Amino acid sequence: MSRLKIFIQAYLSTAFFVLIVGYLVTAPRTGAFVFHWNVANMYLASSYLVWYPILNLSLPKWRQHHVTVRSTGQQAYQNVLRDQPGTAQRTWSSLNPAVAHTSLMLLNGAADDMIGPLINWLLKSLSLLLVLPILIGLLISKVIKARKQSTI
Repeated sequence: MSRLKIFIQAYLSTAFFVLIVGYLVTAPRTGAFVFHWNVANMYLASSYLVWYPILNLSLPKWRQHHVTVRSTGQQAYQNVLRDQPGTAQRTWSSLNPAVAHTSLMLLNGAADDMIGPLINWLLKSLSLLLVLPILIGLLISKVIKARKQSTI
């Protein structure tokens, strides 16, 4: 069941990217969608249907790109709160129109939380395009390791 879940997750996470790239490869200048099989479409289809799930099964850590984004604004506000603990109690009022540091940290954190999944999706899409060279490199490294172990 877990392998089926891995395959479904691999297909769904990159389906939108495959559709976009497949359209861009086959679209004429008029913009109408006319599908033609060419080398790029065959590579994209084989990567999407065969090689990308094999990559996800062979390298379990590869399928989870955990990129966390922490902006410099977020780091600066955390440094201010750490260095000056009294600033956390200041809030906005009509006499003090400055925004509280905690509110700014919340806004920066929300923006960082939206950028992280986008970068993760772009990394998965890039790995879909480069899946065949990655698998060939993985195969070569395993052959080299096996030869080293057999000679020892």
